[in-house]
Amino acid sequence: MPLPSNKRLALVAAITLVLVVFLVGSQHSAVVSGLPALTSFTTSKADDSHSEAPLSFNAPPPPPHSSRPAAPSFPDSLPLLHPSERVAIPLVEAIANFTVLPSPDQVRINVTVCAVPTHEISYLPEWIVWHRLLGVERFVLFDNFPTRQMRKLLRPWLVEGSVILYEMEYHEGVNVGAVYQQHLLRLCERHVLPATNWAIHHDLDEFLVVDPPGWSSHVPTPNPEAEVGLSAWRYPLHGMLEQLEKAKCVPVTRVMFQNVGVRELMMDEMVTEVHTTRERKQPNRYTYGKTFLHSNYEAKVAAWHGPHACKPIDGHSTENIIHDAYGNVLKPKHNVYPSEGVPLPQEGISLNHYGQRSLQDCYNKVEVLLDTPTDWRSIDGLDGCARNYIPLDSELSPPSALEALLAEPQGKELATRPEGWTRVFVGDTRARESWVGRMTRGVLDEWRRRAREKGLRGWEWEGEVIAEEDEAEEEEEEDLIGIVRVSV
Repeated sequence: MPLPSNKRLALVAAITLVLVVFLVGSQHSAVVSGLPALTSFTTSKADDSHSEAPLSFNAPPPPPHSSRPAAPSFPDSLPLLHPSERVAIPLVEAIANFTVLPSPDQVRINVTVCAVPTHEISYLPEWIVWHRLLGVERFVLFDNFPTRQMRKLLRPWLVEGSVILYEMEYHEGVNVGAVYQQHLLRLCERHVLPATNWAIHHDLDEFLVVDPPGWSSHVPTPNPEAEVGLSAWRYPLHGMLEQLEKAKCVPVTRVMFQNVGVRELMMDEMVTEVHTTRERKQPNRYTYGKTFLHSNYEAKVAAWHGPHACKPIDGHSTENIIHDAYGNVLKPKHNVYPSEGVPLPQEGISLNHYGQRSLQDCYNKVEVLLDTPTDWRSIDGLDGCARNYIPLDSELSPPSALEALLAEPQGKELATRPEGWTRVFVGDTRARESWVGRMTRGVLDEWRRRAREKGLRGWEWEGEVIAEEDEAEEEEEEDLIGIVRVSV
């Protein structure tokens, strides 16, 4: 018996809708290239009051790239999640090929980071790539213990002009750990501020994170109106800093991530992928963060007042110079930030702080930071490393696993979880799932692929590690641009 005309029309409409949904879904599946569905543990609300995923103390989940089928070539291998991300592929390619700065002498640097890379060689590539994707155009690195290995690692960035390496040569008897931080701050103020618009100093276990307003793009876009010598890309970070032109100091809060079960970071693992547990954010929380200085290519406008504060320079206005990441004027005591009672927003611009990237890394740092009296690892020692480690469920059960854990040095501390940990910590995978995190993975994977093709263990540009000094290569390294020797 034939259906009435109105029911036939309804049936046709339903079938058409199913077909449209199927086709759209198929196109989206083609875009993501087989990536598994990604879920974010938390919202970006500062108070974490919305729904949260339950914390898991099992082995950390594999990062998103692990189940992605091998792509034929770069940049097709990049883990894109949406067609809108394709616009930034040329930028990612340029970062992978060290061609972002076409001519270092002509480029006006907008954002510079000053940092100490000493004892951090294995972490530098991820940290540099992450921040380059974010919009940091130059890195000024102050090495307290210069080595040939550091030069070899940094060679392509030195040649490109995106890295300047200060090799600090301290006189015998100088307690380097007690003075190097002040040397970094003063040299960065003196040499970097006149050559950049914005500068920040932070450590290699800290990663800048930008959360631009919802109406703006989270992905860099081409800037066809860029003047000669300026960046050809519009970065979300640059856009947010443009709204803070009146500020001279912009304090940035730190969000502390916790090490859950990471004994040692493998060579192909990323800090921002394996660590997905952080402290729960509290509204109006007061923390010691780091600070952007807005020099506008001038020196002696503002200065860092220690590693966690800023202040105006004598002779300059002390009014309205300290703003938070949203442009709100801060009024700390004596116009020096930080000051108790002046909280920072948890969004906008912040720093993910991975204070313990792995247990072994912490143990290693205890040894090399013994003469740095202000570092928590030199104060708390190996026991402090163990107390800041949260064991996996598999390390506590069955009883034989717990017995083995307790038998280790600092075993008692390793086997103890923080009291009330469910109230203290929350899961957060946004860093690894972000565009910056996924593109960082894509670039590092491409560099490893190039090295494997040449049968190399390290990075392609480092070449083979040889036992004896190659005099010709050493002379070539002596002629590298971008290396500044400082006798202290």
